[in-house]
Amino acid sequence: MLDALKLRHPLLRLLCVDARDMSVFADGSIYLAVFSCAGIDMVDATDRMRILREIRRVLSPGGAFIFSTHNLEFRMRQREPTFLDIAFPPQGTRNPFKRVWRAMRALPSAPVRLRSYRALKGLSERHEDWAILNSQYHQYGTLMHYITLSAQRAQLEAAGFEPGIVAYSSEGELLSNDTARCFMLHLMARVPVR
Repeated sequence: MLDALKLRHPLLRLLCVDARDMSVFADGSIYLAVFSCAGIDMVDATDRMRILREIRRVLSPGGAFIFSTHNLEFRMRQREPTFLDIAFPPQGTRNPFKRVWRAMRALPSAPVRLRSYRALKGLSERHEDWAILNSQYHQYGTLMHYITLSAQRAQLEAAGFEPGIVAYSSEGELLSNDTARCFMLHLMARVPVR
């Protein structure tokens, strides 16, 4: 991806770094950090805190961190997938012909989904306000970090961000405490101005 971007924008300085160690950047040298597509959810709890502290370190006073994360409150309201859910994922249509067609298209990859789900199920972790759970992404081949809004705010404050972290739903609705209907949380945290 970087090579393709370099071809399109040769004057940009592009780097590929590990979010847990951004020592290539000086303290307070960046004003805006964006971690898109819930990428922060692809690491364990220890590395998640390392990332939050490292982003806080590189952000300048008044700088902002914008990211999305999976909402544990939403996930806990969902039932665990059954064998049929995994083998034949929900089709998203009421049209019976489309349902049959989509189920037939899903059939060849059903063994992969079932194997992945079974292999990762034992690696799940459940805690009071966060969890690492098997996700339907990538044919059930992914463990994903889920967290409550209050726990995410507490982590950000522990990493040195200002209190009053704002959160939005995917529809752009400002969230307070009732987040059970939101699949994703979109947050913006700021560094104290001092």
